[in-house]
Amino acid sequence: GYEEKAADYGFAIETVGVLEQSEVTQAIDTLLSKGVDCISNLTDNAVKYSGGSAVQVSLDHRGGQVVLTVADRGPGIPEADLPRIFDRGFTGCNGRMDKRATGIGLYLCRQICRRLGHTIAVDSEPGRGTRVTIGLARPYLEVE
Repeated sequence: GYEEKAADYGFAIETVGVLEQSEVTQAIDTLLSKGVDCISNLTDNAVKYSGGSAVQVSLDHRGGQVVLTVADRGPGIPEADLPRIFDRGFTGCNGRMDKRATGIGLYLCRQICRRLGHTIAVDSEPGRGTRVTIGLARPYLEVE
């Protein structure tokens, strides 16, 4: 199942709310087969910037769609950086301090999500953490 696939990539997925097992499995299988680089990048970023705090990867139903959320309780992203975080080559204040940031990861995540027909959004508050959500707009995704 999806739990084993997620574990192979180094993360666990917690389901929140009421989701049918087939819906969860289908959503995760699609993301893992076509968008694993995106999920891996989001979880890697969350761990890198979490300051050692817990990182949560969860699935939930919101507004008629399944939503995957990656959340941390790290330093957050400065408000001035938020409009540009999906721009190719952009490294924000935290990324420049890290010196390992390339400015390509979130750009690629957005490209992958767009090609799969999903949405991606970031909500962050300095000093409180960051939450990235991927909205799986199509409830019945085909896995090739």
